[in-house]
Amino acid sequence: MLCKKFIVTAAGLLLVGGIVMGTEAYSYLTTGWNRASRAVKDQVPVSFELDRARNMLPGLDREIERCMHTVAKEEAAIEQLERDVDKRQAALSKAEQSMLKLRGDLASGKNEFEYGGRKFSVVQVKTDLASRLSACKTRKGTIDNMQQILNARRSGLDAARQKLAEMQSARTQLVVDIENLEARLKMVEVAQTAAGFKFDDSNLSRTRELVADVSARLDVMSKLSQLETTGGEIPVDAPTAVDVTDQVAEYFGETTGDAAKVANVATSEAK
Repeated sequence: MLCKKFIVTAAGLLLVGGIVMGTEAYSYLTTGWNRASRAVKDQVPVSFELDRARNMLPGLDREIERCMHTVAKEEAAIEQLERDVDKRQAALSKAEQSMLKLRGDLASGKNEFEYGGRKFSVVQVKTDLASRLSACKTRKGTIDNMQQILNARRSGLDAARQKLAEMQSARTQLVVDIENLEARLKMVEVAQTAAGFKFDDSNLSRTRELVADVSARLDVMSKLSQLETTGGEIPVDAPTAVDVTDQVAEYFGETTGDAAKVANVATSEAK
């Protein structure tokens, strides 16, 4: 009862929707269905889809085996047909040779002929020759038809072999593609796992702050030590300043007296 009520309600809603939206109702419904289908498909894990692809390979293998069986069966049938055609062709050739002999005998102008210990008149030989000719024509027509069938079946066999080879090649390529996709999936999973690693570096930060604090304290202690060393009594033994002229004289290897003379001469010339 409840199911019937639901069906009636759904039908009513569809009818109302059709009346309201007119001919566009079908477009709305199909668009919504397609979007929902894509959304559901996007939620399926990639690994599950790859498993589906691998599980479909046995079905492809069965199809390949069926094609192989069909090809093998057709090959056997064609070989049998070829033997049949060859046998019929040999019989036709033998019959044609017999006709040629009878025709040659008739051309000799004799009135009577002997074959197999029996004698035959010209009329009998001609009648037999006509019968043989009709039979040979029938045999030749049959062989021609069989040859056409044989050629058609050979063409079909070649097409089946090519199709089988394509399926085998495609199957091999699919296996390679699936393996490549599985390898790519593993790489993506590894990358996602690595990106998800979280380390607690708070201890590292605290250690760095402690090291920086100790370094700053040592700098302060060093500055204080220098200040304590430079303060206090006047340094009596501090080195006296050296005259620059003496330094120049020392550079040129002159004595103090020579430097004084040079200085006096330079002063006189300047005046």
